[in-house]
Amino acid sequence: MPSTRRTFLAACTSTLTTLTGCLSFDTPSARGRWPRRTVDNARTGFASTDGPTVSLHVEWQRSRESRGVVTVSPVVSDGTLYFGYSREATSDERGGAWLEAFDAATGESLWTTELWRSDEFYYFYLSDSLVLTDDRLFVQTKPGLKAVDVDGDEQWVFDNLYQGQQTPDAIPPVVTDDIVVTGTYSTSVAETEQPETVFGLDPDNGTERWRVTLPDLSGMWQLAAADGTVYVPMVESERLIALDIVTGEKQWQLEVPVAGTPTIVDDTLLIPLREHDNQQSIAAVDLPTKTVRWRTPVGARWGDAGLTVADDLVYYVAEFGVEARHTETGERVWRFGGRTEGQPEMDLVSTPVVASDSIYVPGWIQRDTMYGHLFVLDAQTGTEQTRVELGRNREMGRSIPAVTSDLVFAATNTGNLYAFGECGTSILDFCLTD
Repeated sequence: MPSTRRTFLAACTSTLTTLTGCLSFDTPSARGRWPRRTVDNARTGFASTDGPTVSLHVEWQRSRESRGVVTVSPVVSDGTLYFGYSREATSDERGGAWLEAFDAATGESLWTTELWRSDEFYYFYLSDSLVLTDDRLFVQTKPGLKAVDVDGDEQWVFDNLYQGQQTPDAIPPVVTDDIVVTGTYSTSVAETEQPETVFGLDPDNGTERWRVTLPDLSGMWQLAAADGTVYVPMVESERLIALDIVTGEKQWQLEVPVAGTPTIVDDTLLIPLREHDNQQSIAAVDLPTKTVRWRTPVGARWGDAGLTVADDLVYYVAEFGVEARHTETGERVWRFGGRTEGQPEMDLVSTPVVASDSIYVPGWIQRDTMYGHLFVLDAQTGTEQTRVELGRNREMGRSIPAVTSDLVFAATNTGNLYAFGECGTSILDFCLTD
């Protein structure tokens, strides 16, 4: 149900006699939980939260100096927002990476934890990897996968990377109450000949419970999990491997040209596949039989852009727009965005996510230069409900917004963190606020 504040805003009018009443509302709430960039281990990208959908404006904004390569997706729960950022070293200043907690409704900083400092000038950023449980945060840093409690105290670190740079920028671990699963993500280098490895860790202390080495395979991508199985995509070796999440025992593998991480819904695997000439397709695989139910070409896609499923539709970005297809048949239902002749170029490259019956997807519009946007669409029809501009040469990259009852949170490549809410009253396109 919509929040009391959203119901109140909808009832406000723009007449002068009602302006005072419309400006006296309380601070927006941030009810709802968005614990990782794709919401759950199965990477469905769906939450039931009824988020803001019209007339978005900035409720609050915080700036954090960022010189990292990756924009980190924020996570939120119980009214607290968590955000990570990093900056490379310069000749005058050491580099570092930080994790910060904010009051989600007001933007007040609650604590900041330094994850590490270094004089290195390259390969220096956090992965887009935040995962939040009831009492702990997990984040992938260069020294390894770190666990930090919700008060900002570091609990443990596990060295899961080799000497090279991990291939995908977004590598959140699989996290359950009983185990944490992470991998090496193509960080081996030729001189070391270290094999790709998947690790199962104790969530309380980071000790290793099991490891599975994959000596003949390469190109590990982000992991997914559901119903006691971890799915390991190996994009260079064209394999999808299923492991038992408790023991690491190999259950089965598919020899398919996998081009990203699968999404699991009921008894179906939805998998992005590589075709030819940088083109991709999406396939629906029946889990009990491991047979392909349907496979359809979708054009060019980014490997870090995942698939999202809600209400029997699968959503994804391809050819710089977002599309929806029926999960049972693969038939396309609608398309939004892309590049249209005679119009400014619209580029959507990230994972779309669904909150209740709306889609949130970042992108940019190319005018004289790039202007980043967050678009909100109707999930059933693809009709645009609203958009908010992030600014000139400011964009979310392939990070993902976090959605709560009254606010949607987004981070940009310049280190800015935004909370967007619905505007109840505006004059000449300016939102009137307290």
